[in-house]
Amino acid sequence: MHDEDTEALSGPFEVNCKDYNMLPICVEQADEVALTLDKLIKRGKIPKNGIFYKYLKRVLQVYITPSEYSCDPEVNETLNWLGGQSTVNMIRGPMWHGMGRGGVFTPETMRPNLRGPSDRTLKKHRSGYTTESGIINPLLRTFHDLASKPDSVIIDSQIVKVLSVHAENDGTTLKPSLQFDTTPKKVVGLASGNLDINYVKAHKDPSPELTSHLKDNIATEATVTVLTNSPKTSTLAVGVGYHSRTGKTGENLTKKLIQEVTRLQSCMACLETNAAIVETECCEFSVCNACKELQSVCRECEVVGQVSHLPCLRACSKCLERNIKCTRCLVLTWSVDCESGNRKMADICGSEENPNLTYLVVVPDAVHLGKTYKCSWGNWFLILGEGDRSTLATLRMLRNDSDHVVSEKLHKLLTAESVRNKDRMAVEPLLELTNQELLDFLKSKGTIFLTMNILPDRYRINDSNKRGLYNHPFAICTAGTGNLVFLNSDAKNSRSDLVRLRLHSPAETLVLERGIQTSGISLCYINGVTLICGQKGILFHDIDGKLYF
Repeated sequence: MHDEDTEALSGPFEVNCKDYNMLPICVEQADEVALTLDKLIKRGKIPKNGIFYKYLKRVLQVYITPSEYSCDPEVNETLNWLGGQSTVNMIRGPMWHGMGRGGVFTPETMRPNLRGPSDRTLKKHRSGYTTESGIINPLLRTFHDLASKPDSVIIDSQIVKVLSVHAENDGTTLKPSLQFDTTPKKVVGLASGNLDINYVKAHKDPSPELTSHLKDNIATEATVTVLTNSPKTSTLAVGVGYHSRTGKTGENLTKKLIQEVTRLQSCMACLETNAAIVETECCEFSVCNACKELQSVCRECEVVGQVSHLPCLRACSKCLERNIKCTRCLVLTWSVDCESGNRKMADICGSEENPNLTYLVVVPDAVHLGKTYKCSWGNWFLILGEGDRSTLATLRMLRNDSDHVVSEKLHKLLTAESVRNKDRMAVEPLLELTNQELLDFLKSKGTIFLTMNILPDRYRINDSNKRGLYNHPFAICTAGTGNLVFLNSDAKNSRSDLVRLRLHSPAETLVLERGIQTSGISLCYINGVTLICGQKGILFHDIDGKLYF
């Protein structure tokens, strides 16, 4: 560098900003958390439509514009659905510690929390609901709009239009408890109905009768009624019912069935109310005493345009007065599970002479019926064909202990979970056990000889069926349906025990008599009595446990 240049730089140096198109900028490294979030968002690991991104964005918005903050209803519903009320309680509350309702917000001393919405905010964004038991009016009207297809119509005259539908009723277990619902201000959790403040004031003093009433009526199961039209193009849950532990009897379920069916068959005109639960029974306004006595359409109803004497197929008086077409549903089938109360209900409905149930048939649900047979096959030696018996354990032995070709094929078709002897109501094992490829393969193999131990059981062990319990069984014979009897020898005292084996899976044993003096292998069973050849003569022993000489 020349001296002239050095002298020029040593003087005062002025910069004219107009002569430059750039300005000096100081760049500071961002925080590690911000850099990590930026990388994850750009890579798509944290999607912008995900709950984490939405929640974090709205919480950070409070620091910039606290007055414009608004919670996301979708995030709140997702947290409540996935995490339950405990998760919502954990993240809710004031944004600033120590600043509860009515507190003063001071930005200089703020200490941010998770900023979950309060109960009042959640209620503002909560959709309508009801805790009452019955058919829900808005849902039934929605089903009418969805199911009005030409294939579903079985009667279409000038005054009435009838849609054929099928109902399915299934339940789930509830945790028995009483809770106070702050929205309707009622105590919920009883099968007989909710309790308001008037009931509480009338029963201030606790009594044994009140305690017994609450225990007997607390809800332990919730059942949902689902409607499906005949072409199976529309399906919608339209009702819910709550049952107590002692209330699921055949008579109570029949009464509830008749009530729900008559309300499901209400016409659209009768559903045009603001009530959440369907209370009116449209069939009451469709009865004609003359038609009822004649069991056919009378002259006056024929002139009006009625096509049937049954209330469920007639136009109601309300629609006739308003001169509108009466549109209603006709429930043809009612599908339920295989519980004892539902079986009793099906028997009662079959003999019930109710004009509203003329075309109704109560049928067992196919899925529950298959589960019931699968559980029975896993717990019992079922009779197949001409006296042959089978249980799920035989298929498990074919899968594990048969020849290489059969075992390898069954390992591909069946999982270990599907052949385990568990009394479960899962659907996946049922589908695997009824697979057509599996059935065709077993039929193609013809007769397969398999040795199976029932005592001691290989897969399931209980107190009456385990190794070392009966070391020397002999003289085995059948003892009626599903039972065997045998003698178990004790070499120490030269005596034997008479044992009955019940063909359960695992097999259950019961010692009928101990210390019997026997000679040789000799035992038979005739009409409930076992005959044993003893050293002092023939011994008789009946199932009741009495011994005669």
